[in-house]
This record gives sequence, structure tokens and C-alpha cells, in this order.
Amino acid sequence: MPGLDLLDVAISLVFLYLLISLIATTLIEFVENVLNKRSAFLLEGMKEMLGSDGRGVVAQVYNHPMVFSLFRGEFKDGGSNLPSYIPSRKFATALLDIVVQQTDGVGTAPLGIQQVRESVDKLPEGQLKSALTAILNKVGDDVEQVRAELAVWYDDSMQRVSGWYQRHTKRVALVVGFLVAASLNADTIGISANLSRDRAMREAFVAVAQGYAQRPAPVTANAGQDFSAFLDEVQKKTPSAGVPMGWNEGNPLPTGFWGILSKLVGLFLTATATTLGASFWFDLLKKLMNMRSTVKPEPAPATTPAASGQ
Repeated sequence: MPGLDLLDVAISLVFLYLLISLIATTLIEFVENVLNKRSAFLLEGMKEMLGSDGRGVVAQVYNHPMVFSLFRGEFKDGGSNLPSYIPSRKFATALLDIVVQQTDGVGTAPLGIQQVRESVDKLPEGQLKSALTAILNKVGDDVEQVRAELAVWYDDSMQRVSGWYQRHTKRVALVVGFLVAASLNADTIGISANLSRDRAMREAFVAVAQGYAQRPAPVTANAGQDFSAFLDEVQKKTPSAGVPMGWNEGNPLPTGFWGILSKLVGLFLTATATTLGASFWFDLLKKLMNMRSTVKPEPAPATTPAASGQ
């Protein structure tokens, strides 16, 4: 297959992955908003941060006025109403108030470093006391610096929580991506085979992709409309071949062991591609389109004139 044809197949697949990624992202955001998993990870991260000896402090942090104002209702472990984000300065202020037993969030007097040290000394032995003692030993006699170090400690812990959440979303994205790919019959292996042998289909895919690449950025809200418009455009330009997706007479359910295996692998490849995210595929699409603009189509083979008869 000529180089330009291979590039067109790559562009077509990248564009398809981009559109499916946008659909999957829309569904993932809906699921995550309903389940509020980000807030659950934040709560678990704070529990691990403060240690088993600080589990009671976690509830006090959430009930502190600085944090309580970030969500509606009462604090309940595992509740869906909890905030998905707590600013580090709010956490630091709340924790310091709780440690020195000024849980009303106002305090009767400005905190003194000696008051903080005495309060920390009264804490039970454990992870929370060790962390606070280390901070006090580091900052000396500056209460504001104590707050700043508490905020840094919190931010560092939340970096780890972000890693947990990203791994979670990767797993969710793979599952959702597979379900979307299966519902659309977006089989990478089958679609690649169709694109490789059908020039009109490649040109239809690339034409739509070229227009999409002119956009400043992909828009998740328009994912469904963009995908429908893409299918309609390809169908118009390839009425005889049709779109190599969907479950219909032209794209029936696979039969036989190898047919089913090939279909599952193709769907899994599509699902895996969606986990890279729409931004990745959009950036790659723009690069490939720029590359295509520099590639000259191969000239048609010259025809040799027939020799004149003697």
C-alpha cells in the first residue's frame, strides 16, 4: 500500500479514536458525578494521611466551619454529599484549630506556638502526632509557618490521592470504552481492513477529519452530534460500501471461534485507545494532518501507447 494510503488509514483510525474518546469521556463524567468517587478518594486519602490514631480527627476536619461550608448536609463517612476538593489552607487552619481544641473556628485568642506545642504533646502516640512534631521541630516558633507546612503536607498527600484516582479512572475508561466500542461495533481490526482496501472510504474519513482538525479543541458536549455527523458524511460518500460500524446486515455478529476472537480483540484495541483521552488523539490528528499536507500523492502509472500494427 502506498505511503499516503497508509497515512490516510492512520488518520482515519486516530479520528475514530478521538470521537469515541469524547463519547466515553461524556459517559465517564456522568458516572463519576453520580457516584462522586473523587470525594470518596479524598476522604480515604485524608484517613491514610492522619493515620488510625487520627480517624476521629477526620470527622472533625469535615465538621469544621472552614470545611463544612464546602458541602451540603451533614458529614457521613462515605456520603455522596462530601466535597471533591478541599483547599490546603482551609485544611491546615481546620486541623490546627482542632489540635488546640478551638473547634469553633473562631478562637478566643491568636494561637501561640507554645499553645500548639502543648496541644501536640497531649495527642496520643501515632502518625498524626509524629507528623505534627516533625513540623514543629522544623519551623521553630512561627505559627503561620506551621500552617504553611501543614498545607504542604496535605498537598503532598493529595498528590498520592490523585494517583489513586487517575488509576481508577483509567480502569473505568477501559470498561466504558469497551462498552461504547461494542455498542458501535467499532472494531479496530475490522475497520482497518475496510479502510485498507476501500479508497473512497479512506477519503471520506480523512475529509471529515480534516475539517475537525481545524477546530481549536475537541468539545465533549458535542460528542454525540459530531459522531452522527461523521457517520452521515461517510455514508454519503460511500453509499455502496456503507460505514464499517454498527450492527446490521452489512456488519453482522461474528461467528466461529476465530471470528469472535478477532472481534473481541478489535473492540479491546479500540477501548484501550480511548483510555489515552481525546486530547491525545486530537493533538496526534493535527500532527498527522500537517504531515499529510507535505506528502505528495504518488503519480498515476504512465500508460504505454500501444504499438502500431505493421
